[in-house]
Amino acid sequence: MARPSKSGNMGGHADSQKSLKFFKVFNAAKYSNQLHIPSAYTLYMQGNLPDKAVLRDRFGNMWHVKLAKVGNEWFFQKGWSKIVQDNAIEHTDLLVFLFDGDKNFYFKIIGRNSCEKEGVGSLKFQLDKEDKGDEEEKEKEELNKVSIFFPKSELSCSALRKLGNKKKGQECASTSQVNRERDIVDWFGASIFRSGEHAQPRNPYFVTKIRQDKPKALYIPPEVIEIYKLDLPPKLTLCDPLGRTWLSKLHSWKDGRAFYTGGWESLCKENFIDEADSCVCEFVRQHDRGTLVIQIQIVRSGNALETCKTDRP
Repeated sequence: MARPSKSGNMGGHADSQKSLKFFKVFNAAKYSNQLHIPSAYTLYMQGNLPDKAVLRDRFGNMWHVKLAKVGNEWFFQKGWSKIVQDNAIEHTDLLVFLFDGDKNFYFKIIGRNSCEKEGVGSLKFQLDKEDKGDEEEKEKEELNKVSIFFPKSELSCSALRKLGNKKKGQECASTSQVNRERDIVDWFGASIFRSGEHAQPRNPYFVTKIRQDKPKALYIPPEVIEIYKLDLPPKLTLCDPLGRTWLSKLHSWKDGRAFYTGGWESLCKENFIDEADSCVCEFVRQHDRGTLVIQIQIVRSGNALETCKTDRP
């Protein structure tokens, strides 16, 4: 299959591909034998995925897995069920992956308590020597780079990983860290999607609420911009569940914060959205005009989901 270009003006894109993570909320009924790789991720990778890969955990364990393309969608297939079994992956666990641009996917498992799970717990699974070949030393070096790809400060208890409610008595950070993170929003909607009642968007998205300090502005979390490598346009359209649209303008700060104003307040008022409701904001591109739109799905405080009535691109 096609490999990433190493020459010309594609070099920068190939480098950025190596830093792009994706995540999946594990659904035991759907993903026990194969795991769907998000469409937005495979589109960004432009098909530059291997037919065979090695999945690695933080202990240095390695598993072979075959990738397959079914229609326009990519899946981890042969070998995936063993990974699920060996790591005791449970329904609603959050799986975070990073592809190194060659054949390795580094992964971590986040449990319901928002803390990283042990998985295997120690070094138990290695590839056969003939599988390693002349790259054995190189792969040992790559194993030592896992902390670079998944720094503890980013994936242990940060805003990116605060997905769901913590159980009483369980901690994954110091008391001061927990206090600082107490009011962090669940940007990726684990509390909404874990149950399986609502489907995760196919495209890049985030979940937000009306901000008391800036009710007229739609805040775009820096974590979301970084993970999806978003290039936010100066203007875009907000679309509500009834297909009504509002034009919104970007305001960026030097520290990475970004807001869209003009339209957000009206959208909330027209849809009777209050501070207890959540909004799933999905970035989609209209095929006819190529313009970027944020489609809004409203999750009422009672967890009823109102989806867009317009045709999805």
